[in-house]
Amino acid sequence: MKKNLSKLLIIVMAIISISVFSNSCYDDNGDAVVTIHLERNDLAAMGVQYREGIIDKILNFFSTRAEAGGWQPTKTLVTLTVSSGCFNEQVFTISPTTTTFTTTLPSGCETTFTVTSSYDDIFMTYTFQKNWGGQTNLILTPGEQDIRIQILPMAFISGWNTVSHQVGWAEPSGSSAYTIVSYNIYRSTSIHGKYNYIGSSTNTPYIDSAIGGTTRYYYKLSTLSKLNDNILRESMTNDPKTWP
Repeated sequence: MKKNLSKLLIIVMAIISISVFSNSCYDDNGDAVVTIHLERNDLAAMGVQYREGIIDKILNFFSTRAEAGGWQPTKTLVTLTVSSGCFNEQVFTISPTTTTFTTTLPSGCETTFTVTSSYDDIFMTYTFQKNWGGQTNLILTPGEQDIRIQILPMAFISGWNTVSHQVGWAEPSGSSAYTIVSYNIYRSTSIHGKYNYIGSSTNTPYIDSAIGGTTRYYYKLSTLSKLNDNILRESMTNDPKTWP
């Protein structure tokens, strides 16, 4: 009798262990446990631009350097935006010291992962920026998945000329370890729709001669860059601009 009870107990414990292990990988709905690895995020910190605060300017006028306590630059804020046609957009704020981030998402859908890094403007001492990022697309499958996103300098669309249909942007600033090759321009008739490639340019602006009328268009811009390994990579903006 004792032997039978012992065998039964062992079987029950084995079933519980298998269940716990399975749930650690993905839940009963077959969700994907996605681990995102941010590569070269250290170079994004080099994109910050220093701007003297008013106290610094006054004291520097009298040849005295101001060392105001608590006026240090904030670290890079990394934002991860996850978008898909199967679930609502999710936005995560990741610590700037983090190189990996794990989250659970529904599987079976094409999902876009967009990373951007920015800076906070504290007491008007440092310029707020949002000029580094990366993007990747894939169809998630149940279980554990690793995604690697290369952080690249990013250009942002600065405005439109509604007469000549020109797309203008601010060229990215940052590490000299990257070489900006060119920019790709994408257009859509829906802010959340598919953005189709319409052309490339090595400098700003780009003239979109194929549009007109009263249709509202949405544009995104990507930066094509090369690191020291000479591999061409693309970083896509996450802030579509409209025309008109």
